[in-house]
Amino acid sequence: MTTPKSAEAAVLEPTEPLGVSIYEYADYRAYLKDWYAKARESDGRISYRRLAQDIGFKSPGHFSLIVNGKANLSLKVLDRFIRYLGLTKKEAEYFQALVLYNQAKALDEKKRYFDRMLSFKQFRVRSIAATQYEFLDKWYYMAVREVLAIHAFKGDYAALAQMIEPAITTEEARKSIDTLKRLGLVTRDAQGRYQRVETVLAAGPEAPAVAVNAFLSQAMDLAKAALDRIPKEDRVLAATTVSVSKDTFEEIREETRNFRKRILEMAQRDPRPDRIYQFQFHVFPLSKPGTAP
Repeated sequence: MTTPKSAEAAVLEPTEPLGVSIYEYADYRAYLKDWYAKARESDGRISYRRLAQDIGFKSPGHFSLIVNGKANLSLKVLDRFIRYLGLTKKEAEYFQALVLYNQAKALDEKKRYFDRMLSFKQFRVRSIAATQYEFLDKWYYMAVREVLAIHAFKGDYAALAQMIEPAITTEEARKSIDTLKRLGLVTRDAQGRYQRVETVLAAGPEAPAVAVNAFLSQAMDLAKAALDRIPKEDRVLAATTVSVSKDTFEEIREETRNFRKRILEMAQRDPRPDRIYQFQFHVFPLSKPGTAP
């Protein structure tokens, strides 16, 4: 990281460690909010005005705008801010990746920075965010896990790869099983057959958005390919365009959630599954808000 020229004449006094571990955060704004609260407790002179003067913000309220998501942390002052926080070299690298991850707009960009965060062994969000992130990273991880319910797999990875539609490579099948075992989502019984640990899984609200979005992007690609690849009698692909109010949209969203829950319940009750299906629901605006004439 390069120190901006405007910072060369500034003398920043790094703050003392405040017991707020940067590695416990996947949102740099939440970290800064907690850091500021701790800093105020230990040094009453800390204020928005002092931050603005020491770091070079345009106004005393700019830090508040950043913490509340109304402004981004400029990369021009990132180095100065890191010095002010008193971060170590490793913590500074993590903080930089965290800022870039939170502020990135493109999905592939967010994924790249989140991968960088995962590379830090101190990353403490691993028990929730990282586990779900890794599971959702490849669409076929979920497919391989489900196919174990209908096919007896004991180690023939080439055969397992061909069971997936569309087929994956032998190496991808092997990596899927290795990942699922490590995440505790599959186990091997006394007969050597791999089994699912739980029947139904769903990404919870704590799953990082970048993981969910990446999985949904892959799922939509599969649905598009299914138009030509899967016979009509084996698929349901439809689109409906309607004009509704915000209140009706919320009703539709709730109905969609309830329908999805019912599908999961039906799948859980099914005593003899013989094929893996993927259900997708897409409801999104095709116009800007307006007023009915």
